[in-house]
Amino acid sequence: MYNCQRGNDVPLKQFTDTKLALGCDTTLTIVTKTTSQEVSRIFNMLWLEIFKFEKKFSRFLPDSELSKFNRNAGIKTEISKEFEDILRVSNEMSEKTNGYHNPFVLPALHRFGYEKSFVSKHDDSSFESHSADQIVDYTNLVVSTGFATIPKNTSIDLGGCGKGYLADKLGKIISKYKIDGFWFSIGGDIIARGNNESNTSWQLTIQDADKPTT
Repeated sequence: MYNCQRGNDVPLKQFTDTKLALGCDTTLTIVTKTTSQEVSRIFNMLWLEIFKFEKKFSRFLPDSELSKFNRNAGIKTEISKEFEDILRVSNEMSEKTNGYHNPFVLPALHRFGYEKSFVSKHDDSSFESHSADQIVDYTNLVVSTGFATIPKNTSIDLGGCGKGYLADKLGKIISKYKIDGFWFSIGGDIIARGNNESNTSWQLTIQDADKPTT
């Protein structure tokens, strides 16, 4: 169900829709003067992109491109153009953060118990996540045109980098429509542009780690 709130001073309407996707709450908010029917069409188009991305890149789905790639660890593997783009973004983020972003952390996630999806439809007892016991430097993710390679006994997880990539993709898609603003959150990975229903800039609150209750 869509929530609609009319601003006090301007004839803008805010529509919000939330679903469980990519293992987290995903929220799409659009501010526009267009009809609710058109907004519904835009939401459906955005959700289709989100679930297509999930089907292709979730590590909890045995037939996803990511799962197949991890099972081919140690072998130069042909990949799709979109997967190549994401992996190049991952390497770029690793370089910008001096290696703090490392897609090879999946074994550590398993050790801390994050082996099963929080999404019930991904609960497949016949599928065991690819087992890897090595956490290596991000430079071991080698990407070339149409191909990528990771070392044997390793695996990668797109994590927040994948969600950020998707958020940017959704932002480019919706920029083609007549809207005044939008705010998307994919499990906390956020993209926002334009104005809110009050025709003012979006404001985001970031919790202070030293003062978690304020």
